[in-house]
Amino acid sequence: MTRTIAAIILALLVLPAAHAGKLYKWVDENGTVHYSDSPREGAKEINPDEFVGVYEAPSLPPPRPRAEASQDQAPAYRSIEFISPKQDQVFWAAGGEIPVYIELQPPLADGHTLRLFLNGNMVREKLRSTSTTLTDVWRGAHTLRVVVEDAIGQELAASETITFHVKQRSLANPQNPRPKPRN
Repeated sequence: MTRTIAAIILALLVLPAAHAGKLYKWVDENGTVHYSDSPREGAKEINPDEFVGVYEAPSLPPPRPRAEASQDQAPAYRSIEFISPKQDQVFWAAGGEIPVYIELQPPLADGHTLRLFLNGNMVREKLRSTSTTLTDVWRGAHTLRVVVEDAIGQELAASETITFHVKQRSLANPQNPRPKPRN
């Protein structure tokens, strides 16, 4: 039984190769080109080896392993936190300068950079350091957010947006009276 099945499979494989002997080409009265394996009046015999084009696909590089993070793959950043400023932290008379310290777990990978957004506007890009100083940050409430990017600028992770406040002392503030002169 198995020999019979093997013989049938072999015949099915060999039969098309034996049958693929001659091809004919002709053009009908409407100008349409036809091909057939049967001869016809006005048809020209063509060589199938010349007729059939062969395409060889280019070799592809082997796939990169997914188990380990490479320079352009994102490690799993478990946490991104601001050490300074903290949520709702108040800076008094800071002179427009706000120190920023960021903690990443795991640390920033090779090829990855940070983008810092103040009040929704990017103020620092391609930072490799987790500390910087913002300048010209004056009185009021401000938001801060940091984004981790890979080498092509794709966002990999982002912090929560925090709010901090800059306040200035005022002579007009009744909570801060001037000392009374001594007589």
